[in-house]
This record gives sequence, structure tokens and C-alpha cells, in this order.
Amino acid sequence: MPETVPLHLIVFLLATFLGALVAGVAGFVFGLIASAIWLYAITPAQTAALAMDIQGYPIWTLRHALHAARRLPFIAGAAARIPLGAQVVLAGPEALRSPR
Repeated sequence: MPETVPLHLIVFLLATFLGALVAGVAGFVFGLIASAIWLYAITPAQTAALAMDIQGYPIWTLRHALHAARRLPFIAGAAARIPLGAQVVLAGPEALRSPR
């Protein structure tokens, strides 16, 4: 009698296929689409690691085309906003509610 394929493997492969299909058509959001389904089959830590690896690989392969002068405005903008983001996270969800 042949072995059956575990359901979590089928879910994982289906999510990977759908994520790749959307990423191929749109050019981005593979990790977002795939992780929405991956979380049913694997742990959140594994999902985060896979999404980072899959999204990071294209950047690594194209690193020779990335010029430092073009990246500086993005790095400066992100560095300037990190303290603001940290304050929002530390303040909690009640700080985001509009005053009545």
C-alpha cells in the first residue's frame, strides 16, 4: 500500500505555489501570500525564516547592481523613523486610537 502524503506537506506546497504565482505576476509579496497559508502547516519561526530567505535571495544575487549612493536616502529615512516606530510600539494600541 503506498504511503499517503501528510496534509501539512500538501498545504505547504500549495502555499508555496500560490506565493510564487502571485510574486511572478506582481513581482513582490511572495512572503505575505505564502506565509498566510504556511502558518497553518509550520511554526511562525519557520515561516519568518523561510520568508526572509526567499525574499533575501534575489537581493543577494543582484547586490552588484545596488549602488551605495542610491541607497543612502532610504537608509537615512529608515534610521530617522526607527525611534518613532519604537515609541508607537511601546505606547501600545491605545495610543493609536483617535481621541473622542
